[in-house]
Amino acid sequence: MLATSFGRIDPDQVYSRGQAGLILNRTPKTLMRWEQDGIGPRVTRQTQDSPPEYRGQDLLEHLDRSRR
Repeated sequence: MLATSFGRIDPDQVYSRGQAGLILNRTPKTLMRWEQDGIGPRVTRQTQDSPPEYRGQDLLEHLDRSRR
């Protein structure tokens, strides 16, 4: 189940790569490539070896930029 509040992206929520992919309608592989290329939404990690996470606010900003 997608961790959104009533279908909205919660700016304070942290999403996994899989969840972010669902929100952005992209595959996790695409998000991984975007991270490697330095494009797409900002990626955060707790430690260098932690899995990637995406803050809701960063996903919202990415969606806003992509609509322009």
